[in-house]
Amino acid sequence: MCLFDLICDFVTIDDFIKAAEICLAIWGCLIAKEGLSTWKNQVIETPKIELAREIMESFYNVTDLIKDVRRNMRSIDIDKLQEYFSKTKLNEIQCRFLEHLYEINQSSELLINFQKLKNKAKVNFEDNLDDDFVKIIRIINEIKEASSELCHYYRDEKEAEKLYHTEIENYKKTLYQRDNDKINNTLKLIIEDVEKKLKPIYGCRLIKKE
Repeated sequence: MCLFDLICDFVTIDDFIKAAEICLAIWGCLIAKEGLSTWKNQVIETPKIELAREIMESFYNVTDLIKDVRRNMRSIDIDKLQEYFSKTKLNEIQCRFLEHLYEINQSSELLINFQKLKNKAKVNFEDNLDDDFVKIIRIINEIKEASSELCHYYRDEKEAEKLYHTEIENYKKTLYQRDNDKINNTLKLIIEDVEKKLKPIYGCRLIKKE
C-alpha cells in the first residue's frame, strides 16, 4: 500500500474541501493586503508626494521672484507708478525705489499661494519646512519695507543723503544685488535645505515610475 492510499484512508473529501477553503482564504487575505497597500499609496501617499513637488516648485518660483525684483538693471515707468500708488508728486528716484514694491504687489497671487502652502506643509510635514518659509517671507517683507522707506527718505534727495546715509545704504543692500550678496546666499541655503527635505519624498515616485 502506497503512502497516498494510506492518506486517502484517513482524509475524506470534506477534509480536502476544507483545506482548499483555507488556502483560498489565505490567498484572499494576501490579495486584500496588497490591495490595501495600493489604496494607501494612492489615497494617502500620492497626495503627499504631489504636495511636496508643489511646495518645491513654489520655493523655486518665489526665490526667482526675489532675484528678479532685486535686479540692478531696470527701466522705470514713472507715470505708471504715480498712478498705481496714487501719488502724482513722486520724483524719479522715489519711483525707482517704489518699483520693487510694485513688482512684489503684482505677484501677490504667487505669494498668497506660498503662504497657503506654508500651512499645508505644517500639517503634512510638521515643522520641518517652517523655518525655510519664514525666512523667505521675512526677505519679502524686508524688500517691501526698504522700498517704502527709501521712497519716504527721498522726498528731498539732498536731505536724504545728509540725514539718513547709514539707513539708506542698508536699505539699498536689501533692494539691490551686490558681490557676495547676503540675501542671495541665504536663498541658496534655503533652496538646498528644502531640496534635501523634499526630494526624497517626490523623488521616490519618479524612481518607481521608471
